[in-house]
Amino acid sequence: MRRLATQHQRAGSSFTPEAKQLLMTYSWPGNITELESVIERALILGEGGAIRAQELPISVEDTSLLAQQEEDLLFCAPLGTPLHEIERQLIHRTLAHVGNDKRRAAQLLGITSRTIYRKLAEEV
Repeated sequence: MRRLATQHQRAGSSFTPEAKQLLMTYSWPGNITELESVIERALILGEGGAIRAQELPISVEDTSLLAQQEEDLLFCAPLGTPLHEIERQLIHRTLAHVGNDKRRAAQLLGITSRTIYRKLAEEV
């Protein structure tokens, strides 16, 4: 953060406790590159001073909330269940969790919104 803050002339930047908690609970599938991008974006778009949780990308917030509600989101299918059925159930459970927001569901599942729409259309 110090390097990026200096680079973007945002000296003295820090994280609020809530933002720090979100960053610490996120799994960071993109590793350090994703973390740097999130911090850089928050520094550039933020109002200055401490970076707040609401200044972090929604995917970070959603994923950390999922980690907090892990028991509610466990998904198991009986051995031998066809893959397309598991995929269908997982998409529907994720959509229900995010209030049918296909963009957010796609982010959580690591797929595009277009894939969600295509998979739902295949059911008809």
